[in-house]
Order: sequence, then C-alpha cells, then structure tokens
Amino acid sequence: MATSFNNTISNDAGSIFTPEAGRYHLYASYGCPFAMRTLIALKLKGLDGIVSVSQVHHKWTSEAGWLFTEEYPDHLYGASNLREVYLKSDPEYKGRVSVPLLWDKKLGKAVNNESHEIVRIFNTAFNDLLPAGEQRDLDLYPQSLRAEIDSISSWTQSDISTGVYAAGWADSQEKYETGARKVFAALDRIESILSKQRFLAGDQITEADVCLCDTCSYHVT
Repeated sequence: MATSFNNTISNDAGSIFTPEAGRYHLYASYGCPFAMRTLIALKLKGLDGIVSVSQVHHKWTSEAGWLFTEEYPDHLYGASNLREVYLKSDPEYKGRVSVPLLWDKKLGKAVNNESHEIVRIFNTAFNDLLPAGEQRDLDLYPQSLRAEIDSISSWTQSDISTGVYAAGWADSQEKYETGARKVFAALDRIESILSKQRFLAGDQITEADVCLCDTCSYHVT
C-alpha cells in the first residue's frame, strides 16, 4: 500500500526529526496487523516511556479514516477521527488515512506512516536514549542478516501479509482459491523454516519475525 509520509528520525545533519524522549507519538490500532508490528517493535525496544501512543477505534470510514471515541481518544488533539490529525500536518492532504502514523508533537507534523519503516526507526533511532542493557542492544535488522531478512520479508509480505487480503477480498471463487493456495503455500514454507530454527532468519529475533507474527496472530489463529 502506498504511503504518504516517509521521513525518518536521526541525528544526521539536516534532519528536522531528531530523537528526543517525549517528542513523538504513535497512532496505532489493535485491529490493524500493520500497526501491530510497530507496537511490537516499540515494546521489544523498551520505548514505552519515550514514544507515547494513541489507539484508534476499530471502526474505519473512507471519508474520515479511523475513528476516535471516549474509550479510544486522541490524546494529543481530541480529534474525532484520524483524518483531522492528517490535515494538521498537511491541510491539503487527500490521501488514504491509515495507521500506523508516527507523529512529531513538537512540530505538529507527520513523520512516517509506513509500518516497516517505523519498525526500523524504532530499532535504532532512540538507542542513545535507552539505558544500557538488552533492549538497547537488541538489533532487529543486524548487518550480518540483512540480505536474509530482506529476502524473507519480500515473500512473506507479498504472499502472507498482503496475500490474506487478496484472498479475503477476492471478487470471484477462482481468485479466492488462487490467493488462498498462495497463502497456505507460504505458511508451509514458514513451518519448514521454523522446524529447523527458532526464528525466521536464524537464532535471533529480527524484523522478519516482527512483521510476520502480527499477520499470523490476526488472520491465521
């Protein structure tokens, strides 16, 4: 799915989004597997006290996007729906209103709304703000495994993470059966890999596991 905001957070020269505790906010939903992967990464990296979170309601409309309710409020602006938040960043915004959305509270602007990119932001951007220990040292995209992770992520994304929607939303029985076979063939491939090792890319958890487990827990269980 195409996204509209693809900035990163770093201390690189010229970066307007720099790592600071309490500066950033994540809009997410337990009803969206793509948003769930960012919540998993946030927890694994111990960023709970650094990045705040608002959960949207599970209801979504094409006009307003995800909705806020009394039970699921917008903690920043008291908005009634997520489109109102998007419009604060860009008053001319006409695109899809999606979660996850990583937001800069200081500048009042969207940073990123692509789930895989946000996982990578959480993996490294705030390390210097974390205490020494396991969560700071955790690397979900280690240099030595990047080729393997990229390869796995490519086919799990197409065949499973988005494949379940291609099958579920198919407009004919033939398309459904083609899509479903593709999903289950990929799941068999996953089962074969995990019968030999604990994680998809070897003996340590990586973003490949993070980005797959949300879809499997949501659609397959």
